[in-house]
Amino acid sequence: MGAARTLLAGLVMVVCACGAVTRPAAVVSPVKPSPEPSKVYASPTAEPSSAPWVMPFEAIDFIDRSHGWEVSLEQAGMKVDVSRTSDGGATWSGPVQAATFVLGDTPTPRFRVRFANLNDGWLFGQGMFATTDGGAGWSASSLNAFVYDAGIVGSSVWAVTDKGLFRSQVGTTTWTLMPGAPTTGPGPLQLIRASANVAYLVQQAQFETRLFRTTDGGTRWIALAVPCRGYAMPVATLDGVHLWMVCGGEPGAGNQQKWTYTSDDSGAHWTLRAYNDGVKSSGLMGTNGYARLLALTSATTGFMAADRGGLSRSTDGGRTWVAIGFAPEDTFFMDLQFVDGSTGWISAQTGDIALDGRIGLFRTTDGGASWALVASAAGSAV
Repeated sequence: MGAARTLLAGLVMVVCACGAVTRPAAVVSPVKPSPEPSKVYASPTAEPSSAPWVMPFEAIDFIDRSHGWEVSLEQAGMKVDVSRTSDGGATWSGPVQAATFVLGDTPTPRFRVRFANLNDGWLFGQGMFATTDGGAGWSASSLNAFVYDAGIVGSSVWAVTDKGLFRSQVGTTTWTLMPGAPTTGPGPLQLIRASANVAYLVQQAQFETRLFRTTDGGTRWIALAVPCRGYAMPVATLDGVHLWMVCGGEPGAGNQQKWTYTSDDSGAHWTLRAYNDGVKSSGLMGTNGYARLLALTSATTGFMAADRGGLSRSTDGGRTWVAIGFAPEDTFFMDLQFVDGSTGWISAQTGDIALDGRIGLFRTTDGGASWALVASAAGSAV
């Protein structure tokens, strides 16, 4: 299970068997971060880790504390299904087939979903698909590319693809290439839009980790010096000024060296907050697990989801990381999202439900101090 899940995580964290993480000291400064559901979600019947496999809650997107969508993959028919909830994830509409996929070199593809409001949304991965009725119906868009990530601010929609960065508007079907976007090279790529004008483009490819910033709506981009050059580089920000970054070393045997950096000046300078390389450490940061997802709820509070390492929270700006909520060795994460400082969701396969062959959706309403299983469906992290 662990080896197969690592393959799936390849679109977010690329794994190799050689090399080391380098951290250029020059960039480190002392201190300067609708339709309503018609019925309860029908669980697939396929057994986990067998053909045909099923992956429920592969991706999630919530626009408020109640309304959200989830993506499920089904090998039978190579189907990508989307379901909707209006009660915070407790019940789900019947799945709607939104797309199909093709298996490539990796065992399973990645599809994500983003909504601008209760009606307008996009499903992306192997292509871009759109809905204008809350997910009841989907159609392929004119953007014929592999889409790594998408970001929505107001009525403006951006998509980063293997053919460049594109923009569109809510309610339209036209996508336009943004000529000023940087040439990034191989993915995976992460797009973070902090406002209509400020955005970050993160390249997380193995040993080609790079970070770009625009402050004029994508006309001009600058490359920022980053302290990571290794196997993982999840980045998070709420305001475009205060950024967090986790640098991961070579994964192996359930462990990984990790470094946490923050910036208080939009990525111009970075401060090392905590690290653990297996021999030396500073602050409180474990080596268990493979850094996968990073989310913030304030300038001082962040969450890191690590496959085979569980969920950790820092409330002091990244200096101290404390494990919360999940048995580490048996946990594999698909998605992590907060809509405000108190309410968030995680989709994961955890030890307490893995034996039953299920993937669960967990919710917090107290800022991540505790998590409760609100829904689950038969399937596997594969």
